[in-house]
Amino acid sequence: MAVLGLEKKDAVNRMLRAVNELPFAALDTGGTSIAARAEETLDIVTSEILSRGFDENTVYCEVLTHSAGIFTVASDTLFVRPAGRDQWRKLTLRGDKVWNLTTGSNSWTGVATTLDVDRIYAVAFVDMSPRLKIFITKWATMIFQREYRGSGELHALLASDAFLSELAATRAMNWQSPPNPINPVPIMQPSPSAPAQ
Repeated sequence: MAVLGLEKKDAVNRMLRAVNELPFAALDTGGTSIAARAEETLDIVTSEILSRGFDENTVYCEVLTHSAGIFTVASDTLFVRPAGRDQWRKLTLRGDKVWNLTTGSNSWTGVATTLDVDRIYAVAFVDMSPRLKIFITKWATMIFQREYRGSGELHALLASDAFLSELAATRAMNWQSPPNPINPVPIMQPSPSAPAQ
């Protein structure tokens, strides 16, 4: 399968270039090199950004069925939010269980037999869209530079670049998708035409 956009090694090398380090020919996963630290930062930022929920990593209005009063989600789940008939419920994710914030328990016995949620799940870097890869890489670069070099001037430059990449990534989302309170996408209104003179 062809890889669209950046590969993970390319993303790590971009991060290294931002702190004036030479690129690596291969990833050093789990190692002690600066490339391994950059990859670790990339993995952390990837998880944080993906947990916001984008069209490519969200199952909208998934119906969960409980087992003995407990709703369990797939192991790749990063976040759940109430949806559909249950959008009014207060819930969160604890481990692989859906936690009822109203009762303070993971038991839903007598409360609900099914639960509608938007389930946000992890995606491997190689499987992401090119825009999302760039967005994540730029944020990871900014954070890595801040932790490794701590240059305020460079941070400001990288931050503006990261914000622009976020704008591009969120505009690429499907405009017809349900509203997302975690990562809202502005709805573009047509501009009013100028009055005739």
